[in-house]
Amino acid sequence: MADTTDLELAEFAENPEPAALERGQNPQPVPPTQTPLPPAGAAPTRHRAATVPFPRAATLPTRVARGLMVMAGMIVVILVLTRLGGWLTASNGTAKLVTNSIGMQLVGIEPGEFLMGSPESDVGAGSAEKPQHRVRITKAFSLGIYEVTQGQYQAVMGETPSSFKGSDDLPVENVSWLDAIKFCNKLSEREKRVPHYRIDGTEVAVAGGN
Repeated sequence: MADTTDLELAEFAENPEPAALERGQNPQPVPPTQTPLPPAGAAPTRHRAATVPFPRAATLPTRVARGLMVMAGMIVVILVLTRLGGWLTASNGTAKLVTNSIGMQLVGIEPGEFLMGSPESDVGAGSAEKPQHRVRITKAFSLGIYEVTQGQYQAVMGETPSSFKGSDDLPVENVSWLDAIKFCNKLSEREKRVPHYRIDGTEVAVAGGN
């Protein structure tokens, strides 16, 4: 008949951890399973990264895109006029404003020089704003401080080609360069002045008016 010691030894041989716990002993830690190293000279295993599809960019409708382009152009004009107004104030103290017969506010531009465009260090500037260059004004003239509105264009030309409706104070658009020349001449006649431009079909020349 086996004694108690023989039974404990047999039990420990079959299941070492419970027998050790019964005697208040700490079981031996089981070493973790290790991943075998690849044989020498074998190419390393490469895991392909998961790819995430990018959503396709949404295409704006033509009308919306055209409206955004017009707004961007208006912002550029406002920024140019703001800088010009600051230059006038710094050069002449206070810019003198005059109001014509259709409510346009104009500022007098005296002869002088200024820098136009953005320097090469301006990374946010577009290609049309470079290179920065010096402009010389040799003859005084008047410049509107705001864009010509639809109501002002209507008062001079008798029509408005604008697509964006809703107020006479909106800037006029859909105006070509030749349309702008014709507007200037008709405005001069309305103000009892001699038209500055001579128009022959699509040819435009300076007539030397005031």
